Amino acid sequence: MPSRRQERVNKRIVQEVVTALRRIKRDDIGFVTLTRCEVSHDMRHATVFLSIYGSSQQQEHGLEVIRHNASRIRFMIGRPLGLKNTPQLHFEFDSTVATGDRMLQIIREARQTDRDPSPLTPVEVEELVAGSVARPAGEARPLVTVRPSDDALFEQARQEMQAEADSTALDDTPGWQPIDLDAIPDAD
Repeated sequence: MPSRRQERVNKRIVQEVVTALRRIKRDDIGFVTLTRCEVSHDMRHATVFLSIYGSSQQQEHGLEVIRHNASRIRFMIGRPLGLKNTPQLHFEFDSTVATGDRMLQIIREARQTDRDPSPLTPVEVEELVAGSVARPAGEARPLVTVRPSDDALFEQARQEMQAEADSTALDDTPGWQPIDLDAIPDAD
């Protein structure tokens, strides 16, 4: 587990590497996201994890360009970092972003499958009713729930609110007097 100082240095290195990459201004790097940094206990080495948007070829090329410029980036972050020794930078591709995107895609596909299940054939319906067909676990056949329409829900909520307002009418409150707004003169 990193110490507080290591955590602070990790955050600072990420900030300074971002600034250095902006100053390099290489179009062939692509869209780079620095995800995290891990500095060694002796503060001599730092591994910067990054993800690059694009195809695998673009990602490999971008990582190669950044690794080629590692000494230049180290020089650029040395003074603002304020450490006695600037850590040696090692850049690694972080696949967590790509893994997260893939998981989101799988979830979207599963939701779409749940919304649009393949219809049962009449034979399958008869077999299901007869109980002769066992379905394998995980097959996309969601239960159908019947919900009232939005208009019905709105009307039900309106009626409940009206009933509550009627039960707590202000007319029965002692000392309450209705005000006739038409009798109040205009401020003109």
